[in-house]
Amino acid sequence: MYYLDEVKILRNKLNARRNAGEHAKCVFLGEKLIQLHRKNKNTRSMNFADDLFNLAMVYEDMEKLERARVLYVDSLRLIQALLGEGTEYADRLTNLAVVSGKMGKHSVALAMFSKAEQIKLAKLGEYSPEAACAMHNLANCMFDQGLYERALEKHKQALAIREHNHSSGDTDGRDIAYADSLNACGYCHESLEQESEAEGYFLRAMDVTADVCGEESEEYVSGLLYYADFLCDNGRGGAAFKKYNKALRIFKKLYEDKSMKYAGAISTVANGFERAGDLKKALSLKITAIEMMRGIVGGDHLHFANTYKDIAIGFHSLGDVGNAIKNMRKALKIKQSTIGRMDDSYVRDLLALSLFYLEQLEYKHLAGTLKSVLKGVDPDDPKIPPYYKGLRELCFLASEMAKLQSDIDGNSFTSKPLSEDLKKIEALSTLLKLISENLS
Repeated sequence: MYYLDEVKILRNKLNARRNAGEHAKCVFLGEKLIQLHRKNKNTRSMNFADDLFNLAMVYEDMEKLERARVLYVDSLRLIQALLGEGTEYADRLTNLAVVSGKMGKHSVALAMFSKAEQIKLAKLGEYSPEAACAMHNLANCMFDQGLYERALEKHKQALAIREHNHSSGDTDGRDIAYADSLNACGYCHESLEQESEAEGYFLRAMDVTADVCGEESEEYVSGLLYYADFLCDNGRGGAAFKKYNKALRIFKKLYEDKSMKYAGAISTVANGFERAGDLKKALSLKITAIEMMRGIVGGDHLHFANTYKDIAIGFHSLGDVGNAIKNMRKALKIKQSTIGRMDDSYVRDLLALSLFYLEQLEYKHLAGTLKSVLKGVDPDDPKIPPYYKGLRELCFLASEMAKLQSDIDGNSFTSKPLSEDLKKIEALSTLLKLISENLS
């Protein structure tokens, strides 16, 4: 097989594996391509530069940033030697800048973004969409470093280009990039605590997004949710409620009922309602979302358990201990089947459920729950966590309290001093605290 034919086959396989998200296979194919070029002494070509760059992107996706950085540098130097410092060089310099930023080399990244911007302006002109994109990248780097005023100034330069292209009817300009610049200016004003200026940009961005993508679009609802969060952060929860409800209506039109995307969207809006202070609505939506997800995915997953736990804690904060108990029991059932009863996370949730029962004076249910947890646990097994001894004592005291409660309810209370039995309540609380403190 000819060398170039083999290169073509490997590239096609690499692209297919990358589209499938199979990064390990991409690395194998990409490294094989690099070795193939070297074996055929073809390391001063665009083919080699491109394959270095494509492999670097794979490593970046895998968060293997040092290897990605090395490959980006090699590709960049080769492009510089072959083509000079033109737009292709600027594009690859931008990727290297992004990786440098991820590695915490912010001053290096800033210099690279600045150079890429200068090249794009010189080669393509001040109204080039690519020049605006380079400015936008540079401004974002400034923003990430907390240089909000400088970032705002640069974002406004990019905005002026995109606004010009958008209003002129230029096909390349009438895209979501214009809204991105408006939002970016809003973020800067928000960080500078300039509320009214930020809100103006966010509202303009939503109008542009509706014009470009339509209101029933993921792009529009994303901006709508951010604006609703912004309203919450500025003490305008009532206005935020309306935006969250609007987002929910749009999501329902965008996605089919009982789809994972719709369930995820409901969960996102639920977080918004919680942020705005409507915890009851938030919990209702969270239950809808998690039940929908369980119906679609099936089986038991730790994510579901943790979600039920969060829901339980939410109900408890509302004073609805009954629903708190119901959802914590669901969490424990899933955790028992996934991570087992010996896991610290399981026991922490069990203690929370125990507290819920104690608040309701449901000693019988508490005792029954603890008995089922302790069933089959050998107290003499050295592998058993030490706090299980405390759980056994807790179970015994809960059973004693259940008997006392039954006697009182049945009017068959004996002459046994009540003060002695009430000490068991204090012992229950003390045991819960001790078990909790001994959890690793």
